[in-house]
Amino acid sequence: MADRKSILVITELYPNVTNPALGTFIVNQLRHLAQRYRVVVITPFLISINQFGKISQPAIVNEHGIEVHYIPYYPKWLSLLHVVGIYNRDRFLATNKQITGQKMMVMAKLLHTQQPFYLVVGHESYIGDEAIPIAAVLNIPSVFTLHSLYEYHLKSFG
Repeated sequence: MADRKSILVITELYPNVTNPALGTFIVNQLRHLAQRYRVVVITPFLISINQFGKISQPAIVNEHGIEVHYIPYYPKWLSLLHVVGIYNRDRFLATNKQITGQKMMVMAKLLHTQQPFYLVVGHESYIGDEAIPIAAVLNIPSVFTLHSLYEYHLKSFG
């Protein structure tokens, strides 16, 4: 696999233990790409605790030729600030998106040093536009698809 070009995918739309049907259309696209390219996905997930009190989502999964790196989001301290009313919904989402984006940037830089990517692809409904600044830092091209529009986009993009 080391001789194949690598593509990095940044998206929230990828299956995980709490939502195994999430983003199945993206998975189908990536399976086809994985036949010719090394496909690496960085995706956040909601923390799921099993009966033994451990997070049940593995951090790295290899399936169908796709290497998936899961990053937990919604830090407990941020969720607590939201629940007690210190952070309103918009501020909570914006802060979480910023924290998650920083985690993804660190992960992307690390993976890029191990085997360089030649393209970053972003699929977004909430997380995914992080592909653009990640590609800029890695100095490679990016492609970004916006799958749904919500208040944050209206404020950011107009």
